[in-house]
Amino acid sequence: MKSIRLRILLLLFVGAMPSGLSQGWSTDWSNGGNDYIAGWNLRPEDKFLSGEFVYVGWTELFAVHPSGFASLLSGGTSWWSNWGTSNGWIGPGSQGSGWNIGSVDQYLLFKPHNSSLDYIFAVNATTHYAMLLYFSSSGGNHFVTSWSNGGLGTIGGWSIASTDRYVSGNFSSAHGSEEVLFINPNGWATLQYAPSGQSWSSVWSNGGSGGISGWSISSGDRYQAKDFDGDGIDELLCVSGGTWSAILKFNGSGWTWV
Repeated sequence: MKSIRLRILLLLFVGAMPSGLSQGWSTDWSNGGNDYIAGWNLRPEDKFLSGEFVYVGWTELFAVHPSGFASLLSGGTSWWSNWGTSNGWIGPGSQGSGWNIGSVDQYLLFKPHNSSLDYIFAVNATTHYAMLLYFSSSGGNHFVTSWSNGGLGTIGGWSIASTDRYVSGNFSSAHGSEEVLFINPNGWATLQYAPSGQSWSSVWSNGGSGGISGWSISSGDRYQAKDFDGDGIDELLCVSGGTWSAILKFNGSGWTWV
């Protein structure tokens, strides 16, 4: 079997430089190709989320592997682990109370109502479970379940499917939180938010029309939420598997092309 060495570089873009030096990239940290970040063994099946789980203004790296390992890593010029598990569970080790790590899990960063820190939105189409979890240092570092669908296969009326796409972003200023856009190639899309991170409420639905304000939903689409126009509200970048792309903005009742 061929051995693959995994090297990680943490790069810093230097914009304002002293006289005589030019803009460019500098290496802030490297693992030197040793296959590790702190104690985390890098593998091709790893999934990562980068977010503010512990402190506002300090970004951590959440790493998870389908074999049942997960870790919350902090660092910059050096790295360490704030939390880790090898027993297959994120949070309490029982179904419905904690998250049972699986190979088809989808993970998303999400800020619910009145939260300044990131939550993990986890979905598994095989077990039909969906969950919101947040990090807590009270009584020892651990993850706490804020909301669970109890394995019912739905999220606020949305039926979970393996082909779902989930996009989180601050699409509206009306809810004091981020929203999650649920999209499926069968033509359905809905926008929901989670009041206090303990339930889900629908903001908008396309009613299964097959599109988002003129954008035709297809299986090869890719989506990204970002504040492209600098107004403090995120827009939705849509990129098809072909040659089309568009930026859409939510206006409170529907989507418009930018």
